Amino acid sequence: MTVGTLGMSVGPMLGGALVATVGYPWTYSINVFAMMVGLWALYELPPMVPKKKAEGASRGIRSVVEGFSFVRQVPVVGMTFVVDLIGMIFAQAKPLIPALVVVAFGGGDAASGLLLSAGALGAFLGVTFSGWLKNVRRQGRFLTLSYVGWGAGFFAFGAVAFWLDGRNPSTSLAENLWAILLGAAGLAFAGWCDALGSVFRSTIIQTAAPDSMLGRMNGMFIVTVTGGPNLGTAMVGGVAQLVGSAVAAMLGGAVCILAIGGFTLAVPALWRYIFEPDPETNALPEIQHNPDHPATASITIVPPKSE
Repeated sequence: MTVGTLGMSVGPMLGGALVATVGYPWTYSINVFAMMVGLWALYELPPMVPKKKAEGASRGIRSVVEGFSFVRQVPVVGMTFVVDLIGMIFAQAKPLIPALVVVAFGGGDAASGLLLSAGALGAFLGVTFSGWLKNVRRQGRFLTLSYVGWGAGFFAFGAVAFWLDGRNPSTSLAENLWAILLGAAGLAFAGWCDALGSVFRSTIIQTAAPDSMLGRMNGMFIVTVTGGPNLGTAMVGGVAQLVGSAVAAMLGGAVCILAIGGFTLAVPALWRYIFEPDPETNALPEIQHNPDHPATASITIVPPKSE
């Protein structure tokens, strides 16, 4: 999660800096080279064979239908998708920030850049200092509350914008820095909650679904995290056109919190979910790095110590 968050936050900023300094051709060339390094790293991974081969495994549409059926039958997994979609659809700041910079925060393009990167900064700080998550056993409750925090941070951002709305600010970053930092704090908190929650969102899917379903679950996960924000951009932007950007942010945050609360009361499986370590995993021997071994199999199996 740290690597992914770092890529999503630092990557675009680095791309913008390269475009400004060396131009588009060199920027795309550097990007192609970086992708080749990533593909080489994937190629070098050792085989990862499922525990059991699925005989007569379904394919095509039937496989998709079985995936949806599994989600309905296992509410813990299904609720991870529900709370994620609620957060992504009702609490999206990107379509609101340009307008709110003009009417509320001020600071011009520089302020837009700071506010747009605030969520990524909060997410990066969250995963950087996330070692304490290993002690969390009530992972479902933590995940649910993380999305409540996402909605609360978005609501706080909207509340600050509503308080500042209509003050006709200047385009000077220095003159409006206090207002920009207040709005950025709400977005950073939302990003922090989202990053910490995403750790357990992936963990629960990996541990609560059998090997035969992991491919389909991860496919649904990709659809959710890529399609949800796009739907949210349209939703929040449309509401802002009707009631104003500040009110749309406050309304989106409130709906996010209330909807998650309602679904949790109706389907409490995720809220009650407590992680229990797999006995088979606990019984595995320790794995230690062996620098003298070839790169494709650089591990040494150490038998468990006797009691």
